Amino acid sequence: MMKKRENWWGCNNNTFLLSLVLLLRLLSVLEESQQSVGAAVSKLTSNYLRRKRRENMRREGPPSPFNRLLGPVLLEGPGAAEAAATAGSAAAAAAGAGAAGGSTSSILSFFRPKNKFKEIFTNNALGEKGSLTALYFTGKGVEQILQAKGYVPFTPRLESIVRAAKQNGKKLNVVFISADNSPNDAADLFNTMPWYAVPFDDEEGRSITRSLYRKFRVSSLPHITLLDEQGKVVNPQAYTALLTDPLGFPWKKKSILQLIGNKLQDNKGQPVDPAVLKGKTIEKLIKDIDDALDVIAEEPVLLTFLNNADNQQQQQTLKALEEAAVALKGRKDGESVGPLPQFL
Repeated sequence: MMKKRENWWGCNNNTFLLSLVLLLRLLSVLEESQQSVGAAVSKLTSNYLRRKRRENMRREGPPSPFNRLLGPVLLEGPGAAEAAATAGSAAAAAAGAGAAGGSTSSILSFFRPKNKFKEIFTNNALGEKGSLTALYFTGKGVEQILQAKGYVPFTPRLESIVRAAKQNGKKLNVVFISADNSPNDAADLFNTMPWYAVPFDDEEGRSITRSLYRKFRVSSLPHITLLDEQGKVVNPQAYTALLTDPLGFPWKKKSILQLIGNKLQDNKGQPVDPAVLKGKTIEKLIKDIDDALDVIAEEPVLLTFLNNADNQQQQQTLKALEEAAVALKGRKDGESVGPLPQFL
């Protein structure tokens, strides 16, 4: 009988080869595990250091309308510091972003996420006298959809508007409020912006973002809300205003009289002076109902739609509304509580 060939330590060749394969596989698994553990440790370390750093930043500086609204810490996009000092071109901002990315040492990179943005105190970035702050609600997916449909994304247009405002001696800050579910998507888009952003890389920042979308009733994107130097709303829906009138700084929302225009008529077809709307009642006519609805939430205005009603129904309805307006005009002691509501 033939004896099986054995190697020098007494195992046959098949057993030796199988053992070698298993050993190599074990070493590969150990290497992959080491890399996974290293990545996990790096991420945990980065998150911990970021959380502690931002906790310290939150304890510094006095409260203000802006840090109460947006939080005490903002992220600073590539070229934001330069954009704050000079109008600058988009190409220069991109070059600055590349230079900034190349200056990070390999040791620090181990503890930092792929997209690392500088953190800045909100109070230091916003609230300069005479300035406006645009809360810019958008996302990477929004830009992609616009491009897919053949539209120019709004972000480059907004950059041009900011530069034009600065050239005219006006200060327009922009704060990016991300609509992206993925922090990486938000970071990809923010890398193209020379502005600021509510942090999208931690839970507190994402919580602030969700509250802002609710507070300003954002129902479509892109969406812009303009704030003055005190953090008060100048225009809650300024996207269309910036798009149609790029040089119209400060883009204040128009009153209902401005929206209606100068040509009005009563129910008898006679011309009516728009001034009569101040504290008066007029049956109709509104020029642009969609625009008016954006601004009447804070005004004592009631819209009545009577186009399909006959004359008798119209008169009865108007009489009931006028009686209600008189009742709202004064308190029990007869003191005035403001102008009569307007009926359009």
